[in-house]
Amino acid sequence: MKMTGVWQPGTGNQWWASGLTPAAFESKNQEYLKQGLRIACADFTDGLVAAAWRPGTGAEYWFSGSVDAALAQDKVHMAQGLRLAALSAHDAGVFCIWRAGTGVQWWNVGLSEADFKTADAKHFADGFRLVAVDELNGKFTALWRPGSGAQW
Repeated sequence: MKMTGVWQPGTGNQWWASGLTPAAFESKNQEYLKQGLRIACADFTDGLVAAAWRPGTGAEYWFSGSVDAALAQDKVHMAQGLRLAALSAHDAGVFCIWRAGTGVQWWNVGLSEADFKTADAKHFADGFRLVAVDELNGKFTALWRPGSGAQW
């Protein structure tokens, strides 16, 4: 298994794990939630989860499954005052994380590179910035939230 990581300055605990089944991931997540940690990032590949946790507060929900099921979950969580904080694609659909938030969000799954570039340019011009982008088998999955400033 190959892994890619990004480190940044911070304080408090930080834990990571890889090769977790969804059930083991949920168990680990519950353990870390009790310690005041939240999922900082996660990846679902070949049926297994790799994730990192950092200090955080508030509600957090995760989901892995079909895009249609994720859309249904997104409607439920939006009504609860939650927004997508992370989104990635995998062979069986998408992996999502919701946290407290407000405002509009846009997300697409399975875009060609050209369609992704077009969507990104439109959302950028409308005042949105990429929060998450993932590529799987030449198709792009992306999440945009309100933002400002440059984006590369």
